[in-house]
Amino acid sequence: MKIPAPLLAGLLCALLAGCALKPSAPARLYGLTSLVSATSATDSGKPSLVVGPIDLPAYTRRSSLLTLHGSSEYRSSAHGRWAEPLEQNVTRVLAENLSRVLGSAKVSTLGSAPPGAEQQVMVQFSEFVVNDQQEVRLIAYWRVLDAVNRNVLASGKWEQVERVSGLEDAEVVSGMSRALAGMSLELAAALAGVQR
Repeated sequence: MKIPAPLLAGLLCALLAGCALKPSAPARLYGLTSLVSATSATDSGKPSLVVGPIDLPAYTRRSSLLTLHGSSEYRSSAHGRWAEPLEQNVTRVLAENLSRVLGSAKVSTLGSAPPGAEQQVMVQFSEFVVNDQQEVRLIAYWRVLDAVNRNVLASGKWEQVERVSGLEDAEVVSGMSRALAGMSLELAAALAGVQR
């Protein structure tokens, strides 16, 4: 039996529309985590510390996880999304890392800092992304300030390349957490030197 061309075209359109309406896989939400070990030191004699502001590149201010392909093409993950804005996540995890390494409960983020903080950590990231070579690249400039008179107590640049075993979202986020932990240890050493 021969199907008339208009009916065949209509069936084909209906089939394609049905495929287009198929639900896509749900988004998976991710967040950076603290990966540094806590010390048993006490708060005695340690200055209070506020972390922030943290400035990330504009390309990170989106919900999708990104991969850098070549030197200039950013591709969004099909399903991976940040559970919160990345600047907030980085700020919170950096504060938690510093609190653990320094053994101090007197570390807070800029938005939740009690009045009278004595020192402040500010970080400007120029790069924080995974590339198609399976490398998380972190480049950041940091400063430690006297929070009262705004004098710079220490400053530096941190660069880290953290290899990941693949470009799956969970592995990328884990690699980014490891890179942030590496920078946290550098900052903690600078803070310990300032506090002597």
